[in-house]
Amino acid sequence: KQVRERLHDFDDHVRSAAIHTLCDIVDKPSSSELLSVEVMREIGERIKDKKSGVRKTALKRLCIAYRAYAQRCAEDDPTWEAKRFDWIPCAFLRAITIPDVRLHTVEPVLAEIFPSKMSAELRSTFWLRALTLADDFTIRCLKHLLLAKSRIQADLREYFLFRAKSSKMNKKEAE
Repeated sequence: KQVRERLHDFDDHVRSAAIHTLCDIVDKPSSSELLSVEVMREIGERIKDKKSGVRKTALKRLCIAYRAYAQRCAEDDPTWEAKRFDWIPCAFLRAITIPDVRLHTVEPVLAEIFPSKMSAELRSTFWLRALTLADDFTIRCLKHLLLAKSRIQADLREYFLFRAKSSKMNKKEAE
């Protein structure tokens, strides 16, 4: 209870330390009795903290906790843990709208949210479970993320076409 209260401390270093401590407990599979859904959501609220260090700590540690949960689910299906963890991907998507977080901070977290050897089918299952909990705002954030990624892909495609054309022109000029 005292560590939970430290999530709201005035000192940002104390808030970060509280996140680390609570997430260390979460990483253990037997932590269901120790940390309730409410405590997990309080850790998630630190994504909106006024200090960027606390926000990044919350994002990183929730990512690690979710990855551990996904790994446990891949090996054994602990459905009793779903309520504690399935909201986390939606919280990451909503973080796109927070100044100083945006896409540049959230995208690497989303890239590491699942264990590297997890199949695409299992990853899809986790995303579907998470997105069933999503509200309209979260869906808009997801659309924004996907739109930004498609713009980057289009820009890169255009760049590579231009580069290929210019290299052909340089070869012709060299002949």
